[in-house]
Amino acid sequence: MRLERASISLKRAANLCYRPPDDTPDLTFNRIKEAEMPTDLEELKRKLLEDDEEFRRLATKHHDLDERLHNYADRQYLTQPEQVEELTLKKQKLYLKDQMEFLLRKHGTDGVHARS
Repeated sequence: MRLERASISLKRAANLCYRPPDDTPDLTFNRIKEAEMPTDLEELKRKLLEDDEEFRRLATKHHDLDERLHNYADRQYLTQPEQVEELTLKKQKLYLKDQMEFLLRKHGTDGVHARS
C-alpha cells in the first residue's frame, strides 16, 4: 500500500509543472510530455521505491503532505493558523523533495560509474 501511495505521489509531482491550455500556441512554453520523460529516471524511481527504505519513507511522507495540502487548497478560506500550517507543510514537502532528488542523483551517479 505504501509503495503504491508513494508511486502515486511521484506521478502527481511529475504533473505539477505548469502547462498552458491546449489552444495556446506553443511559442514560449516547452511542454513536457510523459512519453518524453527519460525512462532511466522513471526506472530509477521505481527501483528506489522498491529497494531503498529511505527513499520509500521520504516518498510516503511527501505524498502524505501533498494530501494534506490538497485539503487546504480545496477550501475557500483559511484562518491565520491554517495559513501558517499550510506554509509549513509546503516547506516540509519541498525539503523532502530535495532529499529525494539527492538520493536520485546519488544513485543515478552510482549507476553511471558502475557502467564505466
